[in-house]
Amino acid sequence: MLRNRQLTIPPTVNFTLSNINAMKFFKTTLFFLVPFFLAHASFSQHYFFSTWSIEQGLSQSVVNCIFQDSKGYIWAGTQHGLNKFNGSNFEIFTFSPKDSNSISNNWVYSIDEDKNGNLWIVTKNGLNQFIRNGKRFQRMQLNSGFQNNVNDYAYDAIASRKGKIIINMTPILALYDPETKKITYYNSNIEYDGSVKDNKIPLLEDASGLIWMGSTKGLASFDPETGKFTQYLYHPLNPNTLSNNNITALFEDKNKNIWIGTSLGLNLLNKSNGTIKRFYNHPGNPFSLSNNFIRAITEDRSGNLWIGTEGGGLNKLTGPMTGSPVFETFTSEINGLSHNIVNALFIDRSENLWIGTLQGISKTDLKKPKFCLYRNNSSPYSVNLLGNVIAAIYKDDDGKIWIGNWGQGLNILDRKTGQVEHFSTRLTKNHHIINDFVHVIFQDSDKRIWIGTRDGILIYNKEKKSFIPFNDFFRNPSLPDLRGYRINNIIRDKRENYYVATQNGLIRFNLKDGSAQRFTTHSEDHQKLSGNLVYSILEDHLGLIWISTSNGLDVYNPATSGMTHFKKVEGSVNSISDNFVISLCEDHSGNIWIGTGSGVNKFDRKDSSFICYSHENGFPNDQIFDILEDDNYTLWFTTGSGLFRLDVAKGFNSFYPDSLNDNRYLPEIVITAFTKTNRDGKMD
Repeated sequence: MLRNRQLTIPPTVNFTLSNINAMKFFKTTLFFLVPFFLAHASFSQHYFFSTWSIEQGLSQSVVNCIFQDSKGYIWAGTQHGLNKFNGSNFEIFTFSPKDSNSISNNWVYSIDEDKNGNLWIVTKNGLNQFIRNGKRFQRMQLNSGFQNNVNDYAYDAIASRKGKIIINMTPILALYDPETKKITYYNSNIEYDGSVKDNKIPLLEDASGLIWMGSTKGLASFDPETGKFTQYLYHPLNPNTLSNNNITALFEDKNKNIWIGTSLGLNLLNKSNGTIKRFYNHPGNPFSLSNNFIRAITEDRSGNLWIGTEGGGLNKLTGPMTGSPVFETFTSEINGLSHNIVNALFIDRSENLWIGTLQGISKTDLKKPKFCLYRNNSSPYSVNLLGNVIAAIYKDDDGKIWIGNWGQGLNILDRKTGQVEHFSTRLTKNHHIINDFVHVIFQDSDKRIWIGTRDGILIYNKEKKSFIPFNDFFRNPSLPDLRGYRINNIIRDKRENYYVATQNGLIRFNLKDGSAQRFTTHSEDHQKLSGNLVYSILEDHLGLIWISTSNGLDVYNPATSGMTHFKKVEGSVNSISDNFVISLCEDHSGNIWIGTGSGVNKFDRKDSSFICYSHENGFPNDQIFDILEDDNYTLWFTTGSGLFRLDVAKGFNSFYPDSLNDNRYLPEIVITAFTKTNRDGKMD
């Protein structure tokens, strides 16, 4: 667990808005990592999407189906070719009229694998078995004897648990036995639709062994034991029937419910009584289904249902199935999905969700992240912050989180209720504050909370639940007038002196005796600062005050009233690496760590020298915005390119928070190629 402390952004560091968000995300997550995980149930996980399309080697951008085989490869069927993805490269299989061992057609409807590891692929020209050893396809001849010619039009094939291949040739259902090479055909008596479709018509084998067969004219379940079909059709006067007869997706969840996607709504079938509950898009409800045309359905390990729609992007369904379930929507415009037409969904053994769209493949990691992002957005689990650019954060004694926004005010989050109290220049009465740039949140020894802004300091009056300007609160004319000062940092030393870092020097005062002193570049020689822009202040275990400025590092000794300066010396490897000093931290051993614009420095008290660590030593970036030590004596650094962790005893790690996930699935190792070099180092 990390120790409580105020966190601020250096006021004149140059970075983009996205970098500010990233930096504060790392800081805030570290700050209340454990507390927020305890209350995480009321907040949504954020998903980041990676995309592969033609530019990354996919044979064609329209992805109709996705599947992971027993060896761990991802297969994607498109409108022009079958793709095998090894995590880096695509291997493409296409139809060749001169090669009878090629796939029967480039338009791929579906992919599945039987218990023996054989792949079965349905195209616009029938069913194919992929022979792995020879990388060839064996085309299956289908002849149902049905009065209409449906022989060439299989729309889906799945491998049953008993080893048979089930084929949807709507209205014909075919069962193929790979061992006996025998095909048995069953007529569902669903109305025949002679038109050729561009998307698969789904099949499903449920946990009880029933086979569910979709069509454009309704749904049928087939009992292999009796050979009988049961039909489910739309009836306009009966709301307990299907919402539409055009069946576009089928899925059985962990609770044995059957989910039915149609071109006009999502349906939940109760198998015990045959009734159906419908779900629709409601234009006035942003948390209803985003689009009524359903293309794909799957379920993650947490029981969340994921639904791909035709034009409405991706939906995540959480909560109970009674009342008003919540549909969370992910789109190309807001979330970076490759396209809002989602044709296929598949969750692999590493809990990655693969999404086939009109513009390629998107992928997101569904594992619960160790770092979570909390922000105000369109999610139903959004945190009601005034803004998403965070400048300061603090946890008070009641467990509430105080969040200072960059230019938009202050938020106080009650983690128990999820409610957020706002303070801003735009609000009135008790919720009014004089400045919206909240850079510092600080609690003194008397439990008073101070906030530092671009216009001085405000003190929180807990009884009145309002903020009072510093000088009005203490009413001591001897104290400095802090109006107009930009406050970057506040500390209180062992002598009960307060130090305030500003854009125009360092201010020290004592509330009891009213004494005050200002340190600037124009102070007397033995007390002058290296620079007036002061970012951070630290009191070490010896009582020395460390001061980071934009023009060097200073150390003030209250006992002697003297100031020591440390500046970069060109050509010296033992001086501080940069005069632009941003952050300070003392570790449990008394070492001082100094973050600069050119790496982090460790101060050696023995000879007053510095050891510099930078990107050459593994840091992701040389700009060090903040440094923090946790209770395990691990140092954490926020940089311009991510978070960095340094275990002084064991070495260091660099990572991005969205990569910190446990992978329970250990993929099979497959050697796909090797090269050999001769004694001269050249390839044989």
